[in-house]
Amino acid sequence: LRHMPRPNQKVCVFGDAHHCDEAKANNVPSMDVDALKKLNKNKKLIKKLAKKYDAFIASESLIKQIPRIMGPQLNKIGKFPTMLTHNDSMTGKIDDVKSTIKFQMKKVLCLGVAVGNVKMTDDELAGNIHLAVNFLVSLLKKNWQNVRALYIKSSMGQQTIDDDLCYNGETLGQSYHGHINVTRTGLSCQPWSRISSFNFDHNYCRNPDFKDGGPWCYFTSAIGQFNQSWDYCFVPFCKSKDGSGCNEANGGCSHICLTTPNLYYCSCPKGLKLGRDNKKCQDINECQYDGICQFSCLNTYGSYKCHCPKGYRRNVNQCLDIDECQLNRKICSHYCQNTRGSFLCYCPSNLTISSDARNCIRKSQLANFKPQLKIECNQNYIAVAIPQSSLPDINRQDIQLRDSSCSPSSNGTHFLVIIRPLSNCGTIIKYYSNSIIYKNQIKNRLYHRSGPITRQKIVRLGFLCSFSNQGWIGFAYNPDNKPFISHNWYKGFGNYTFIAKIYPTQQYFNAYPPNAYPLPFKLNQRVYLELGVDTSDANLRLFVKSCLATPTMNISDTQHYWIIRNGCNRDNTINKHPSNSNQNFRFSITAFSFLSNQPLIFIHCQLIVCPLHNNLSRCAQGCQGSIDARRRFKRELHQDDRIASNVVSIGPLLKLGHIKYENNDGHNQNNRVDILVICAILLVLILLFSISYNIYLFVRRNINQNVIKRGYSLIRNK
Repeated sequence: LRHMPRPNQKVCVFGDAHHCDEAKANNVPSMDVDALKKLNKNKKLIKKLAKKYDAFIASESLIKQIPRIMGPQLNKIGKFPTMLTHNDSMTGKIDDVKSTIKFQMKKVLCLGVAVGNVKMTDDELAGNIHLAVNFLVSLLKKNWQNVRALYIKSSMGQQTIDDDLCYNGETLGQSYHGHINVTRTGLSCQPWSRISSFNFDHNYCRNPDFKDGGPWCYFTSAIGQFNQSWDYCFVPFCKSKDGSGCNEANGGCSHICLTTPNLYYCSCPKGLKLGRDNKKCQDINECQYDGICQFSCLNTYGSYKCHCPKGYRRNVNQCLDIDECQLNRKICSHYCQNTRGSFLCYCPSNLTISSDARNCIRKSQLANFKPQLKIECNQNYIAVAIPQSSLPDINRQDIQLRDSSCSPSSNGTHFLVIIRPLSNCGTIIKYYSNSIIYKNQIKNRLYHRSGPITRQKIVRLGFLCSFSNQGWIGFAYNPDNKPFISHNWYKGFGNYTFIAKIYPTQQYFNAYPPNAYPLPFKLNQRVYLELGVDTSDANLRLFVKSCLATPTMNISDTQHYWIIRNGCNRDNTINKHPSNSNQNFRFSITAFSFLSNQPLIFIHCQLIVCPLHNNLSRCAQGCQGSIDARRRFKRELHQDDRIASNVVSIGPLLKLGHIKYENNDGHNQNNRVDILVICAILLVLILLFSISYNIYLFVRRNINQNVIKRGYSLIRNK
């Protein structure tokens, strides 16, 4: 604080010889090392010492020894010494300690500190109070919203209150002269002279125009927007002279009225907030906050409710998938597979699924109706063509899509359907763990419907496009109508277009054209890359699962370097750059080279497309933990062709400024010649050694045989 609030505090010095002499000269209590050691870590003696003095300071050479000499008691009490160096003034350091206050923020709802004494002037008290209050508010999580009331009291006396702490409701706070300068929402007030015609030279809350809610202030400097740029301040009401307050009509509060000896204020229960008049409570719309519910949220008065779609059950604020196959064993006639929010029935190879998608029937039971349905799936549209001969007695005006405003056209031989964008014409979008499906249906308009009957032929032709990490696949699924029934699946193929570009600067303007490759990059030069997917569906986003570099176009090259693996950055030079779309990913790395001195570098990236707002998708999971490296590498690169179909390759990049390849090639050729010569010499030496050893064995064997024959002849003669 600027002014010393407690000049009578007792301060003790733990000092060396120099500081102990200085303390004696200034009549300050002091203790040297020997005196501290006599305490012998006795808790009672240390607590008695702590009660005797309000604060302690210690020499720089001694402060590190205090925990070893005295134990942790001073630190637990909250009176650990302040360090005193030989360059500091002892009296000045003691004055700083006496001017310092501490707020103990330890699970307490009330706390108090000394900010002054009766001998201080009004200006000195005001300066200390403002500094202490602002510092306290800065420690709180919600600033002024965490403060219920502030009291200024003399020691053991009654609290003082005037128009600086509350305002009179009868005068609407015209006489309020307090120093609150934040709105009830915690926004700082702006100076009055900057944005208004009121003659104030400060930014405190006032009520110069008699607003009903009491003191207010401007919290923005937008001139001319006065009806949107101001808000009321949270200033309590002063009690009337008869001391009524909350006793009379609940103080005008709609819910809760809290009172103190001289003022009162309104409060609201959980789920409500005070209105502009600081008296009536209004509902808080919790559903406007992101992530409060997993799927849908319904706001209620004072609370909210989370709803789960069909196929899920609610658990607090989460939606858990229902395993229909486990819950009802008879839901499918043969085999059942659970999916997120639904289930799938399938059949053995000799049977096929019926129109109810649950029972399996023989293929001989299928209808003979097989329309030659053609589907084209594209990232921007779905096109369907149906021969008119497959739908006899059906006119173009008699059929529509799920949305009645969309109807097919005709070229004389085919009915043509074009859906653009993909979510148009009532298209149903379903998100699964590894695919995104767009469903629609061609059906007839029932003009002459009479109750439960019709005299028109019923048309129900369903079609869908399924997109996974590997691209788009079009299907026609089993319809459920009788006159025109198709139990066959018709396939159409399409793919998203994945984009990979390299830019010269981080502004991402003017990408390098294809004829500029291979691109020359020096070592440690930053390479700016952009990956994207071309689609008109704004509800999709791109995720880069893995990126690796190889010296060749072969993604399975044994010599490789991981840049991104399983969503995790492996290269420590990666910098991510902002993009204007969720369907683009921009990042940069510094250029590098392989130790094998390969001149070219290729970068391969595996991309995944997921729904934008699905928190359970692979894109939302981000970086995943590592597993066995050898098994993962084999699975990522060699599992099947599906990986290659969604891998984007960039390159080649030419590295410069590191090795001169022409000189290295000649040097390598000389090395190869030297190795060949050495190998030839070793082979000749081995051959000569083998021949010499065989001759030695042959001679030795003949000599032994001659000796044996001579000995035998000599014995026989004797």
